[in-house]
Amino acid sequence: MKICDNCKNIYSDNTRGVCPKCNIILKQDYSLYNSSDLVDDISKNGKTLWAISWRVFLMIFSIIGFVGIVTGFNFYGKMKAISSSIETRIEKEFEKPQIEATVQKVAAVQARSQMDSILDPEVKRFSARLNELENKTDSVIQNQMDEFTMSLEVKYNLLNMTIENIYDEIASIEKAKDEILAIEEEMQEIKEYAKPPILIFKELISKSKEDCYRLRPVFTSSKNSALGLITFTVTLLNSDSELLLIDNDPEFGGLSYDGKTYTRILGDKQVGVINYALIGGTGYPSVIFEISKKSKVKIESNYLPEPYYIELEDY
Repeated sequence: MKICDNCKNIYSDNTRGVCPKCNIILKQDYSLYNSSDLVDDISKNGKTLWAISWRVFLMIFSIIGFVGIVTGFNFYGKMKAISSSIETRIEKEFEKPQIEATVQKVAAVQARSQMDSILDPEVKRFSARLNELENKTDSVIQNQMDEFTMSLEVKYNLLNMTIENIYDEIASIEKAKDEILAIEEEMQEIKEYAKPPILIFKELISKSKEDCYRLRPVFTSSKNSALGLITFTVTLLNSDSELLLIDNDPEFGGLSYDGKTYTRILGDKQVGVINYALIGGTGYPSVIFEISKKSKVKIESNYLPEPYYIELEDY
């Protein structure tokens, strides 16, 4: 069953596609409506309601009139019964599960069609606008990238020049540093050369005798250069011990200027002094002395930067 949207005429022929009166495509099939939708649709349109009611009235009137004439039935009662029967039949027809499923399917298709007709143009316009914005964005980004690349290249070249200048300055600083170190080393050599030689302890030669101890400390010079007059002062740090002898050691090159060695022992016999020079100015400076008892001994010299001590356990 189909109905025309314009004139609301109902056609039982479901194969009919166009309303013969309005020439409008028949889109709705009332066999796919549920009962409530059909009643609402018909009840809201007076023209449709009048057309249906008039045709139903003529059909019922004809049937009941004919039957009433033949049988003498009550016209009003039969008409009410028939109307009730038709309404019940219509309601049962629209309660079938396949009708409801079909209605839902058609409604979904129509809703999809309406949504496509409404949304498709908007989607196309949005897509076109998006493509336009994307093209503009790509162009802006490309320009920014080009500007950034050029700026980066300029900064890179400037940085390379700065680095090269820094390397040149570092090389100059290193060269100056090497020159300064060379000068300092040369000055240190001159300073060391200018320093007077000093005596460095080499060994202690000791010998125990029956009545004394004979000690001979031997030194060496810090430089391979001639030494002048050498002075040794020997001091005993034990008051019970006495200095018995102090002399030079010819074995190690000791000789006075005039062939004699100048020595003397102080009156308390705790301190002795000797002056002499080495033959040829070189050799191992030393001094020989004898003491009566073991004692800690302090030895001083004009070539010793500080006193040298001989401990008791050293001999």
